[in-house]
Amino acid sequence: MTQKSVREVIAEIVEDWFLLEPVLFAVSCTHTFEENDRLCIPMRSGKMKVEYCPQEMQGWGRNKIERRLKAEMVRILLLHPYQRQPHGATKAGMMLTSDITVKDLYSSLRDVLSIPQEISRLPSGLCFEEYYPYVQEYLDRDMESPPYDKEGISDDGGGGSSDDENLMKNGKDAFSSADSQVSEGEDQDDAQQPENKEDSKGADGANPGDSDMDEDDGSSGGRDIDDTAFNGMTAGGDGAAGVADSLILCLEQGAELWEEDQLVQEQMREVINKAEEMQAWGSLPGGLIEKIIASAKVKMDYRRIISMFRASVLSSMRHLTRMRPSRRYGFQYMGSKRDFSTRLLVAVDVSGSVSSKQISKALSIVNRFFKYGIESIDVIQFDYGLTGEKVTMKKAVSEIRVTGRGGTDFQEAVDVFVSGRYDGLIFITDGYALEPKLPEIWHGSILWMLYEEPGMENGWIRKFRRSRYIVIPR
Repeated sequence: MTQKSVREVIAEIVEDWFLLEPVLFAVSCTHTFEENDRLCIPMRSGKMKVEYCPQEMQGWGRNKIERRLKAEMVRILLLHPYQRQPHGATKAGMMLTSDITVKDLYSSLRDVLSIPQEISRLPSGLCFEEYYPYVQEYLDRDMESPPYDKEGISDDGGGGSSDDENLMKNGKDAFSSADSQVSEGEDQDDAQQPENKEDSKGADGANPGDSDMDEDDGSSGGRDIDDTAFNGMTAGGDGAAGVADSLILCLEQGAELWEEDQLVQEQMREVINKAEEMQAWGSLPGGLIEKIIASAKVKMDYRRIISMFRASVLSSMRHLTRMRPSRRYGFQYMGSKRDFSTRLLVAVDVSGSVSSKQISKALSIVNRFFKYGIESIDVIQFDYGLTGEKVTMKKAVSEIRVTGRGGTDFQEAVDVFVSGRYDGLIFITDGYALEPKLPEIWHGSILWMLYEEPGMENGWIRKFRRSRYIVIPR
């Protein structure tokens, strides 16, 4: 970029998005843009900011910069930098998986994402979690990656030259060598149309009108621009191992800012819900929109739900531990302990306003609790009053007999909860009923699991004492 700086070009792109790409503009407003000359990659995101390296985008035209910025916005919309990371996941694996997922959902961005040719033949249509095992297996086997620190590369600001810095320099050379073949004449080719439309389509049938690939890939024939750099890792030539190590470090650097952030997840869900309500998706493909909407759906965290209820009784299960001595043999043998167990009462709404499908979903929710350490659950059914007897479940069941289907009243279920001194009461209901009455002093807490948001329109559930509510994902 000789006439305008990268910062100025990015500012112009974001300004144009206000009318052309509303959802991308909304995402860009939630993040700050910062220049980082230490990067060996063009751009990365995380921790509420987007960092870019002007040196890595030297010679890029406006269209290519916009596509790279668009890829980062899509990555944020998919919540890759802010979602819960898989256990034991590596930064390099997550970054490469994210690139593959974005490329699969938005094919016109494939020329600005660095994906090895050896792994580009994975089946399409998978989600981030499904792609990750394939990617990590590739990195462990074909790349022979050393066990780098999972936290990635740390910018310590030191003045000396370390081995990691040398590797990153090699990575920059590898990336820039591939980019230099396609950056020349980029702006001159912007206005040119391909003579043969069939030949100009990508491998997945993308039309040239949907992307500006022809302006950047020169004579590469539709191949990913960084295949040359990645092929050096398995070519077996001199320095192949060094190039592989440097590119792994660059991948790790791309995900260095990634960490789970519930606040950003909620902000992105608000952006997505507003875009869905107003149908303000801009030029995003339909398949990508479906994935973005699906990623915004709140999944129930059963561990967090159970942690809301304080355990109060000793478990019947005895565990051995070396943290306390045996009463009979002293420290020579392990002692034993009994953890506290939670007493839960689940009240299932079987009134006429609840469908059979929703009751089946309620049974599925109850069954899931047994996978997270709950030994037994007392289950009652209610409509205008209790229907049937209280059932103590000690394992998952496939079906439950439903009686009732009348009106709805929470009072009798609350009375059973108070008199039984349960640690927690979980209502699975649509929320259409009058507010129940509680005594001044009572034990435990209440969770309202609602089938849909309209159940909150009466308002009293939000203010109910010592209780919380969640909406069950559809």
